[in-house]
Amino acid sequence: MMRLKAQLATAPLVLALVQLTSALWIYRRLPSVGRARPPVRTLHRVVGVILFLLSVPVALQCILGYGVPCTW
Repeated sequence: MMRLKAQLATAPLVLALVQLTSALWIYRRLPSVGRARPPVRTLHRVVGVILFLLSVPVALQCILGYGVPCTW
């Protein structure tokens, strides 16, 4: 379980870097890079959704690991 948790936590780290880079590109904060085209905006949204979905199981496992009772 810990290995799966580590892998699921590493993927959001990499995706967060993609998210940050694409956000900087969209807001024209990257030097010497032109205007972001629509595929970059779509990539930013898709990576954000995947990032959220991958972080939920990690957060849930951490919460349950600390002994917070599950009421559902």
